[in-house]
Amino acid sequence: MYWVLLTNEKMTAAQALHIYRSKDIIEKGFDNVKDRLNGRRLLVSSEKSLNGKLFVQFVGLILVAGINQVMNNKQLYRHYSLQQLLDRLDEVEQFIAPGRTSKVRGVQADQTAIYDSFDIINPASL
Repeated sequence: MYWVLLTNEKMTAAQALHIYRSKDIIEKGFDNVKDRLNGRRLLVSSEKSLNGKLFVQFVGLILVAGINQVMNNKQLYRHYSLQQLLDRLDEVEQFIAPGRTSKVRGVQADQTAIYDSFDIINPASL
């Protein structure tokens, strides 16, 4: 398989490929909005609801772009795709019962490393 990227900008092949992959992340983000956030049909009862739904979807895309940037900077793409990383963190569960302290199911070492990469406090240590 061969790839051809054409541009009128002066850049290295690595820079061009990085820009192309960044575009791919955004396109996949829009697909996530359409599929996971039910963005294919904007079934709302009012303009206010429409604005709220679009705002939440926009914030979600900003978060995906931020996660992508951290994954590039910390070289997490060597071990995970964006979806694999999100799926791995999705396994962490917190249980809260009224009048009791919250409990977090055992966080694995690789999940702890992901939290550390994003400078997020490990929920098991709270």
